[in-house]
Amino acid sequence: FNCPAEVAEARYGLGIEQVALNSEPGGEGQWRGGKGIEVHYRVRADDNFLSVGYTRSRMPPWGASGGLDGSVNYVEVMRRDGSRDRHAFTTNLTVNEGDIIRVVTGNGGGYGDPKLRSRADIERDLKNEYLTPERAKEIYGYDA
Repeated sequence: FNCPAEVAEARYGLGIEQVALNSEPGGEGQWRGGKGIEVHYRVRADDNFLSVGYTRSRMPPWGASGGLDGSVNYVEVMRRDGSRDRHAFTTNLTVNEGDIIRVVTGNGGGYGDPKLRSRADIERDLKNEYLTPERAKEIYGYDA
């Protein structure tokens, strides 16, 4: 579920560092799949425990009628020492002050042949940073 930042900060000893749309590729099509989210929680004290369980962590939401598959759900723990652990399911994983828990929900699958996406929609996706220029060229054949 989506916990408001104020509640997470007041009740769980976490600081919310970022809430954004998922910028990973996936879900392109004539109609693009919905964007997932990316939330960064900074742990404020040592010896805390993280338990998570996400489905759709191996098989992304499928595209339909030529649309591309979306992306998967996962949680990444970015440790103070620079190491990273990626999880879909874990129980009682120790997290400490300064660690960042990065929750990423997948992008939905696209619908329809990507080559049929309108130029205006591609340009809007680029403007809103849903898509990189390189990905626009690769998937849609769009060249600015």
